[in-house]
Amino acid sequence: MFVPVRRPTVPPIEWRHALPRLVASFLLVLASLLCFHLATGRPPESAASESLVQSVLLAAGTTFFGIWERRDRYRAADRHLSMEQRVQALAASQRGPVPTDEAVRREAERLARLSYEAAIKGIAAQAILGAGALVLAVLALLTSPWWWGDAVAAAALAILSMRELRRSRSRTLLLMTPADR
Repeated sequence: MFVPVRRPTVPPIEWRHALPRLVASFLLVLASLLCFHLATGRPPESAASESLVQSVLLAAGTTFFGIWERRDRYRAADRHLSMEQRVQALAASQRGPVPTDEAVRREAERLARLSYEAAIKGIAAQAILGAGALVLAVLALLTSPWWWGDAVAAAALAILSMRELRRSRSRTLLLMTPADR
């Protein structure tokens, strides 16, 4: 007789925490694309419609991959913990008080460390973004003032990325026991 295996479901996304970051990123990308299209000489109506469509596609893609990454983090949680403990560890790895249960705290620390290590790997992308902002600023001086919008948006995205890196590092340190530091 076939007995289906019950897979644990991924906990729901806390949109109250994810939505502000998503909206800020969407608006920065929209502004950047709009400035890019205007700087390359497109008419404002065409630039606005192209920028909006491209921003929506980018936002949908990043949201999808963010959900995918979160699901992978949840699945990476220790299988020796109960589903409720894994959910607590996943939530504690991002925000909130340090769990009192030692097993949940250790797992939250491990997940926070994985998040920090993933952010470290993104430093190359941040360096490219910073170099791109510098190139855009030089272009702004030489050609169209619309390039300043791109330079500001690229710098803002780099600052958001660095802030996320610092947040994940401090969360990892918070979850560590004094002996582990």
